[in-house]
Formats: sequence, structure tokens, C-alpha cells
Amino acid sequence: MKLLKRISLFEILLITVILSVHLYAATSDAYNFPNKWFTRDDAYYYFKVAQNITEGRGSTFDGVSPTNGYHPLWMLVNIPIFALARFDLILPLRILLIVQAALTAATAILIYRLVKSALSPPVAMVASAWWAFNPYMHSVMTQVGLETGLAAFAVILLIYQLWKFETTWRETPLTLKHVAGLAIVATLTLFSRLDLVFLSVLAGVWIILRGTRLRTLLPLDMLVAVISVLSSFVFRLGLPEYYTYSRAAMVMVALSVTTKIVLYFFLGLYQTSTAESFWVTARKIFIGMTVSTLITSGVMLIVPLGGFPRSALIYDAILNLLGMLSLRWLARVFSQNAGDESISPLEFLKSSWREWGKEGVIFYGILGGALALYMLANKVFIGSAMPVSGQIKHWWSTFSGRAYGGSARNFLSFWGLDFQTDFNTLNPFSKWLGRVAVNLTDMRAIHLTKESSYIVLLVIVFILWLVILLLNRRQAVTIAAQFGLPILLTAGIFQVLSYNLTGYAGIKEWYWITQPILLVLAFSLAAHILIQPLQKYPIVKIATWIIVAAIILPQARSFAVSTIKSMPQKADHSALSAEDMVRFLEENTPPGSMIGMTGGGTTAYFIQGRTIVNLDGLINSPDYFTYMKAGDANTYLKKIGLDYVFANTSMLRGAPYKGQIGIGSVLDQFDGKALMEFIP
Repeated sequence: MKLLKRISLFEILLITVILSVHLYAATSDAYNFPNKWFTRDDAYYYFKVAQNITEGRGSTFDGVSPTNGYHPLWMLVNIPIFALARFDLILPLRILLIVQAALTAATAILIYRLVKSALSPPVAMVASAWWAFNPYMHSVMTQVGLETGLAAFAVILLIYQLWKFETTWRETPLTLKHVAGLAIVATLTLFSRLDLVFLSVLAGVWIILRGTRLRTLLPLDMLVAVISVLSSFVFRLGLPEYYTYSRAAMVMVALSVTTKIVLYFFLGLYQTSTAESFWVTARKIFIGMTVSTLITSGVMLIVPLGGFPRSALIYDAILNLLGMLSLRWLARVFSQNAGDESISPLEFLKSSWREWGKEGVIFYGILGGALALYMLANKVFIGSAMPVSGQIKHWWSTFSGRAYGGSARNFLSFWGLDFQTDFNTLNPFSKWLGRVAVNLTDMRAIHLTKESSYIVLLVIVFILWLVILLLNRRQAVTIAAQFGLPILLTAGIFQVLSYNLTGYAGIKEWYWITQPILLVLAFSLAAHILIQPLQKYPIVKIATWIIVAAIILPQARSFAVSTIKSMPQKADHSALSAEDMVRFLEENTPPGSMIGMTGGGTTAYFIQGRTIVNLDGLINSPDYFTYMKAGDANTYLKKIGLDYVFANTSMLRGAPYKGQIGIGSVLDQFDGKALMEFIP
């Protein structure tokens, strides 16, 4: 009963719409699930491995080789569901659809409660409804069948817990038990998607360094240092030429971040308040940047790195100086009080290190210990400490071919801002802004390329957002801290760079989870500041609720109609379907055959009496990856007893295969792929 009292009418309506629409979809024709809902091969990698685990084969896709090419928490969710696959292959898909709908509903409710508590109910309703009903968000977070829905829930749960922590720690002393609880939530976030490690780590910084300017400025200073180094390399070399020197860039990033943070700390830049002249702050920044540049340059020139552009050191110094001055100026603009300048950096460190140490041991002991155990188990049982899929995608990026997408090829993609590719972390907002940029360019309303127009529009939107925050500076700073916006921003950019720093192929739209959550919270904050002063007028209050209804109701209706239409009770089977490919292979190969395919997740799940082996390696074993890199995949495939290859022959001739898989003459073809005998 207490739980029912806590659920508001809006939450009940939101849950009802989400679950009822998805319940209808879950009861639709079996044909719809592989052809209209779970249409991505990557989802079936989870489904097939989960099925094999429940049937006693272990963590394997093909039943032959162990694999770890997945995120662990989503696999744990899938395992009990796909235990039912032995009875009916469609039943687990129906259940999973409802599970993902429940995750979407839970995420939307958490967004509603967070924004309502920190801001206002009208803004909270729009934010949560947008998350639940936006077509793009639904396709990526719910419909794709991957870990995104779980990861989004984990991220917003972590932010919600940080909000509760932020609103209580000044009145209630933080206990080590509370720190441990927050560490467990951060750990769950990490295992929901392993590239959320940056957010999980920074959450510890945010908690442990509470009450200091250090917790806000440290992540942002690190971000400025990383951006300035990488921008200097990319500006000097261009893309993809940058990747020739990516190792040197990594070394310079490590040196630059380490030296600058240490120097800035002991120069007092994390204790400085607005009582100090900005010119004094600027002088400290210049000294720190100069000394850091000299140290970094000396090491870079001594260490044998195979060459790197020396001018990058100069570009980095200039960009870092400009970035740090801008950041400290913004910090002064948004600062709420003058603060206390009496404590020196050493005194500050002496007075805090014991408490930081105790809490750090608890938080990072739990987070780091769990990650270490995960890596150890992977190494012992699978043969690779981290998922082999990520290693393979880094390897793919070293090839000039674009069969699997390839690494970032322009500045916007490198920073995750390309609205025309999967390197698009700000979708769907960026898609809309990109269309505006394209239209302005086509109409010649602005004499720039569409990419340049898009950058200009992004900058304008960001400046407008800052101006809106200045309308209520005190509240903006308070809420930004409660939402953890600095660490969300830093973690989101670091996630992008974890892929693009050394190159990564096969980037997908479902990688980006932190970024849309950041946008929802940032735009909610701006909207609240705009409408809050007007709420004292009754007519404006009424108008606000009318606008909220006018935004939410059409979204909900469109969501319901489109979902129901996409999952009919009597489906049209005339189009080419996943079952047709399965039927083709079953008709053209004898029972017991082992068939090699690129991808193959959907086929592996539905095919009967045959085994599908994943040839691209994403859901294969570390051993297979080792053979592939050596150009000797055939030896591995011969060893496991492969019988057939079903693939696009031109793809097998190009990178990364380069003809290393032995194939005979074409036996038959289906949808652009050829079925061939494997030649050992």
C-alpha cells in the first residue's frame, strides 16, 4: 500500500501506456519478432549464448568455442529468459519485450521523479514522456534488444542516487556504509555497459571530493587537457592520418593530464575563489601550463615514439591555455560566493587525505575489486580479460577498407558529433539540428558547408543554454551539481575518445547512453529556469499545463499507433524474412553441419540441427582472433570441423579476411550471399 501511495497519477498513466502497448506487441504474430522488432544480429548474440548457457554448454555462441563478446549484466538478465528457448524459440522474445518495456518505464519514472524533485512537475512530465515515447529513443533503448535499456536505467539510477546524496550530505554525515551502497550502484552501471566505466569512476570523485571546488574542476580540467592534446594532433595531421601517431598522442595525453593536474593543484587553482583577481588566476594557469609543456615536451622528445609532429606541442599549449582560461572564467561567472582563501594546497591536502583515503578505499575497492574479478574470470575461463569483440573492432580500424565502418574520418566524427554517421552521440537532437544546418546551406542562407553550419548552430545552442542558466545562476549551479552534469559531460566525452583515441570500427547508435541522459537533464534545467518566474501568474500556470498536454498526448498517441502497426496480429509474410535464410540453409546442408557466417546471430538462434560459427570474431573465441590476426583463420576453422561457409565472397577477399578462409565453388546463393563448401 505504501508503494501505491508513492506512485502519482501521472506515473500510473505512464506505466499503463508503456506496458499495455508493449503487451499488445508481445502477443503479436511470431513472424514479427525477428523481422520487425528484434532485427539486429547483435541482440541474437546474447540470445544464443544465453540459451547455450542454460543448456549446459557454457559461455559459447557456437557450442564449440568459449566467448565473452558481451556485456555481463545484460547476459545475466537474458539467461533465465532464454532457458525457455528449449520449449519455444519465440516465447523468450515475447518475455524479453515486456522486460525491456518495464526497464523503459522504470527509467522514465526515475527521470520524472528526479526532475520533479529538483525542478518542477510540468518539466518532469515532458522529460519522462519524451524518453518513453520518442521514436528514436524507443528504437535504441527498447526495441533493439540489446543492453541499452538496462544501461540507461543503471545510469539514471546512479544519477538519482547521486541527487539524493547531494541533497543530504551537508545535513547528514556520510557513512562508509552509504559510500559502499553508492559504489554498488556504480558497479552495476559499469557492468551494464563496460564503457560506462568513466561515469562509474567519476562518480567516486564526485562523492569523495564533496564540498570542494576540486570535484567540479578536476574532471573538467582533465577534459580540457585531453581535448587540447588530441585536437592539436588532429588539427596538425588530419584524419585518418592521425592514427599513424595515435600511440604518441596517448603518451602525450597521459603526461599532459598528470602534470597539469598536479601543478594546478599546488598552484592553488582548486582553492582559488572569486576574491582573487582573475589576472592572478590567469598567471597561475600560464605558469602551470608552461611548466607542464616543458616537462611533457622533454619526455616526448626523449622517449622513442617512432616520431610525432613537434608542432602539436605548441598547439596543445595554446589550446590548453585558452581552454583553462575559459573554464575558470565560467567558474567565476557561476560562482555563488567568494569562498575562503586562507588554506594552502598543502594544508588542504593534509586536512582531507585521511577522509578521502577511507572513502576511496571503500568506493574503489568495491568498483575496482568487482572489475578485477570479472577480468580474472574472463582470463581463466575464456582466455581474454576483456571482451574479444572490442579488441577485434580496434583491430578492424587498422585496415583501410570500410567493410565494418572503419574509424573516424573527420573532426566531427572524432568527437562524436557527426549528425550523418553512427558517430552521433547527441541523437536525436543532433539530427534535428543537422537538418536545420542542411536547409540553411541549401537555401544559401548561410555561406558555409553543412558541417560548418552545424558546428555554428551547436555553439549558438550552447551559448543560449549558458545565458538561460545565468537568469538564475544560484539555482542553475545547485541543480547542475545535484544532477552531476560535470561528470556526465566528462564521462560522455571520455567514452567517445576511448573508441577514437586509437581507432575503432563498427560503432553503433546504441553505444551512446550517457549523452541523451545529459541532454534531457540539461534541457530540463533550462526549461525550468525559463518558465519558473512566470508561474506566479495564474494564466501562465494554466497555459503551461495546456502546453504540457499538447506535447505529451500527441507523442503518446503516435508511439502507441506506430508500435501497434509495426507488430500486427496478422503479419504480412510476403517480404524476405529471417526465416527464409534459415530455411535456405536447412534445405541446402545436411543435419549436423557446421556453417561459418559473418554475423549470423539471428540464423544461429533459429536454425535447427546445424551449428553457426561467427566468422567476423565478434562472438567467437580469443583463439580465433589470434589465428585471424596471424592470417591463419583456416587452421582454426579446420580444427573445429567447419563444413560450409555462407558469406559475401567479395567481403571474404577484402580486409580483415584477405582470402584466409578456404572456400570451394558456389553451391547456391541467397540474398547476396553464397553457400560454399569449406576447403581446409
